[in-house]
Amino acid sequence: MLKNSRLDGFLTVSQAARALEITSGYIRQLTRQQKLACLLTPLGRLIPIAEIERFQNERKRRQTKSAA
Repeated sequence: MLKNSRLDGFLTVSQAARALEITSGYIRQLTRQQKLACLLTPLGRLIPIAEIERFQNERKRRQTKSAA
């Protein structure tokens, strides 16, 4: 399968949901609330991988804080 270099570095909503272990609906909610950055395209929402990593790190930080 050929990769489109313009899409490298981005995940679809369902890919992002699997990566973060949350639902696709919650991903869409986070993007609408601008808590998770995305690009709106004719293909749908595309989330930068860097944004997924930022969100994961933020979530881990919050979990560590609440456990302390």
